[in-house]
Amino acid sequence: MIQGKIISYMDDITEVKYIRKKVFCDELLVPENIEFNDLEQDAMYVIVYDIEDNKKAVATGKINYNGTSCEIDKIAVLKEYRGLYYGDFTVKMLINKAFTAGVNDVYVICPITMKEFYHKIGFKIEEYYIQNNIQVCRMVIRADLVKKSCNGCKH
Repeated sequence: MIQGKIISYMDDITEVKYIRKKVFCDELLVPENIEFNDLEQDAMYVIVYDIEDNKKAVATGKINYNGTSCEIDKIAVLKEYRGLYYGDFTVKMLINKAFTAGVNDVYVICPITMKEFYHKIGFKIEEYYIQNNIQVCRMVIRADLVKKSCNGCKH
């Protein structure tokens, strides 16, 4: 079973930092001073737990609001829990948080190697470009285009 919760910088984000350090700093070799920056205090976070593994924190992500739209960032799943839909659950929680707050557009900037992951959730590609010597794409999901019920379901 999976459980997730939304927290802010004012809450204890120790588990968020632990997961991001393991994934981004230890695995991907991102320096800690780059991984953790001044934008942290303005973000909302999700922390996802594996209930069957003693409620272990296994995934995280954050969302930033700029006044009109939100951007999802720093989706991280511990290596041994990848492929089990924790990342998918994390992104969907962040999208839901934005849409229930009245935000219409949620963006993500991701390496092109991750575009299929976000496309399956419902994001559409807006543009490709190079960022820090990596080809990335900017993707968006819009509240008015999200399917609210299934086709053929009887209500």
